Order: sequence, then structure tokens, then C-alpha cells
Amino acid sequence: MKLPPVHPAAMLLPLLDEQALKSLAEDIKTNGLLDPIVMLDKQILDGRNRWLACQMVGIEPRTVEWAGDDGNPFEWVWSKNVERRHLTTSQRAMFAVDFEEAGEQWETEQQKIYDRANEARSKIAKKRSRSADGRLSSEASRDAPLDGKDRPEKKSASLTAGKAKTSSSSIERARRIKKTNSK
Repeated sequence: MKLPPVHPAAMLLPLLDEQALKSLAEDIKTNGLLDPIVMLDKQILDGRNRWLACQMVGIEPRTVEWAGDDGNPFEWVWSKNVERRHLTTSQRAMFAVDFEEAGEQWETEQQKIYDRANEARSKIAKKRSRSADGRLSSEASRDAPLDGKDRPEKKSASLTAGKAKTSSSSIERARRIKKTNSK
């Protein structure tokens, strides 16, 4: 029952302190695991603390696969966690900046994957577009580039001050602190 790899979105949030983790473990021992651990690509997307608490009391954690379809796992983790945690304004602002950056990186990677797949489909379609007698191949349309309907929706990954329920100045202060600390 070793802790599986943790998704980068889940890593942006802190673990519970020792006392809170013990309390969660006792609750799970008494009431069972009420919310399953959410996995994405064999990584914990949500439920790292629940997994650790289950380990503490010897309960096998129950898991489910994330059903986010084409959604952004960073935005989902933000939505799932921020309201239930007791965060200060400064903590909300720092997490908002972290999630904003990570979510934008994820969307950029998804766009690159989409573009490579579309390029490959276009090349295949060109090769198959005409049969030996010059007629269009029936397979050509199947391999044609995606028309945009299948393209991952370009959502704004920006977690605004409104979404973080903090002020714009708190977000800007968090960005300055993060930038200073990265130097």
C-alpha cells in the first residue's frame, strides 16, 4: 500500500500537519473512507492526505479514475480543494499564482500534443487522398486534420483574484514574491 506517484496539480497543495492527519486517520478508522482517492494516469490527483491516513490505520484506499474528459486537472484540483481548506489571503494568492502557471503549462503541452496529432493526420490524409485511378479515397476523410471541433478548448487558466477570492493586489504581491524567490 505504498503511496503512488502524486500528480503535479496535487503537489501544489500542502499536506496536512501531523495532528490533522492523525485526526483524519481516526475518522477513516471509525467511519471508513467516505471519498475515494482520485487518480489520473496512475497518479494521485486528489486524496494524498486520505491515502496517508488510510496507511496509518491499515485500510486499503479506494480509488477512482478522474472523469475530467478534456478538462484541466489543475483547475479541477483548485476547485475541489481551495474552498475546503482554511487558507489565509496570502496563501490563496500564492496558490492561485502557482495553479495559474502550472495550468498554463499543462494547456500549452496539450496544445502541442493536439498540433502534432493534427499534423500527422494531415500528412496521412494527403498520402491517401487519391487512389490509383485519381478518385478520392474513402479513407481520406477519416484521416483528415481535425476541424477544430475536437481541439481541446482553450480555456483561460488564469485564476483571477475573483476566483481566488482575494484582491488583485494580493495576487500581484504573490507574483512578485514568487519571482523574487525564483532568482
